Amino acid sequence: KPNCLVRVFDAVQTCKVDQSNTTFTVTYIPPTPILLTPTGAASDTFNVLCVKQITWNASTFFSNVNLYYSTNNGGSWTTIATNLANSGTYNWTIPNTITPSTQCLIKAANTSDITVYDVSDAVFTVMPPMTVITPNGGENWVGGCTVYPITWKRSPCIGNMNVRISTNGGTTWSTITTVANTGTVSAYQTYNYTTPQTSYTNTLIRVEASSYTATITDQSNSSFTITPIVQDITVTSPDGGELITGGSTYVITWTVQPSSSGSYNVQWNDGSSWFALANNITTTSYTWTVPNAFPTKPNCLVRVFDAVQTCKVD
Repeated sequence: KPNCLVRVFDAVQTCKVDQSNTTFTVTYIPPTPILLTPTGAASDTFNVLCVKQITWNASTFFSNVNLYYSTNNGGSWTTIATNLANSGTYNWTIPNTITPSTQCLIKAANTSDITVYDVSDAVFTVMPPMTVITPNGGENWVGGCTVYPITWKRSPCIGNMNVRISTNGGTTWSTITTVANTGTVSAYQTYNYTTPQTSYTNTLIRVEASSYTATITDQSNSSFTITPIVQDITVTSPDGGELITGGSTYVITWTVQPSSSGSYNVQWNDGSSWFALANNITTTSYTWTVPNAFPTKPNCLVRVFDAVQTCKVD
């Protein structure tokens, strides 16, 4: 207040009065803001898409409140919300775009003067939302109906997750399964994967949040191999390079090991999709009536599955 005055009256004869000869100033010293949580305690570990409560002492703020977060110990700040009512609490959903860090801080500032603020007493951690644990590169899995655990660590709040595999170093991916998030505090989940009976030398596993495939995802750090000890089924014809005439019949053949079930499913691929030819064949050959469809199809394949143990395939 820059134009203050003081005056004094005679309490009986109020016409007797005097006041300050000139005005004086009373300066305002704002209260020191106090952010209550998060404080940076060891228990302050945040997970993406989970809700954490930010609290402050409302009596120490003189206006509405702005909230910010930093992932580099205050080197830079990102806005959480502005012009919040000075209620003392705000439920913050940790964004899926945040950079995981052990150097995180929260800042609460007066909206009317953002230079008056308080910051978390110490840094806290925002955990990576997804981390593949195994396989993480260098493993040699046995192919052919052998079960291996795929294990990953995830935020308990990200919803369903896709488990995917690449057998060509990440050029293309196929989905193994989609699993529900158990939502437990323990952030580890496992899916037991049954290996195919095919050799792959450049294999990767990727796990991604089904609703946030671009931002919440991780994959094996490097490739691993899948190597069958015994090839239970081996397609012998066609095995590549043949020129088969449309409209003709062609005998598809394969060999088997005693460990196969004795019942087989046959499929063919026209270069883009797989189509069933026959199921539950109990011999090791199938006479195929080749479709005579325009145009010529140059990239066809045939595969044979064990009808009981479908992981046995060639």
